[in-house]
Order: sequence, then C-alpha cells, then structure tokens
Amino acid sequence: MIDARGNIRLLMTPGPVEVSPSVLAALASPSIHHYYPRFIEFFEETVEKLRQVFQTKNDIVIMQAEGILGLEAAVANVMNPGEKVLVLDSGPFGKWFGEYVVNYGGEIVELRG
Repeated sequence: MIDARGNIRLLMTPGPVEVSPSVLAALASPSIHHYYPRFIEFFEETVEKLRQVFQTKNDIVIMQAEGILGLEAAVANVMNPGEKVLVLDSGPFGKWFGEYVVNYGGEIVELRG
C-alpha cells in the first residue's frame, strides 16, 4: 500500500491485503463477462481444480464475498437446529458467528477471549 505521501507501507491486517504486481497487472486487463465462453471455460477449470484439492466428486460452490459470509454459510449448512455450538468470542466476528448460530436455531456455548 502507498500512503498519501507516497511511502510504501506493509499492510498486516485481515483486509485489505497486499496485492502482488502480477495481480495488479491482471486487474488492469479488460474484464471478461460471466457469459463469455472464455469465462465459462476458466470457471469450469477452476471448479475441477478445487475438486482435486478437496478430493471430492461433489458439487463445488464458489462464493465471492467477505469472510463473514463464510461463517454464515458454515452455520447454515453444517449446524442443525437445536445443536450446541462452541462460539469463540474474541471480537466482532465471534460475536456475529454466535448471532448466526442463534438465528439458525442453534444453542451457543460461549467462550470469551
């Protein structure tokens, strides 16, 4: 990251993150729309590679969002209503995770950090 004075600063946060020059160059290239054949081909290749990484033949779902969506997706798809879930509450994300558990019908066992 470059600050207002032009000094290079190292970001050590969960986001935004440092972006490599090759990624910045790729971001500067023209967009490929999701209905173009090249995008569909690229997406299918990515899904197949993820199947290999996770060693599965099941469906792969790619979600582009903030990390908090991953927490909600985990609760919505793994937890059953009425189950107890250990919630490590060490900040906002832990608090929100607990709220998702309650909203999806779970019971929280809270451990505060």
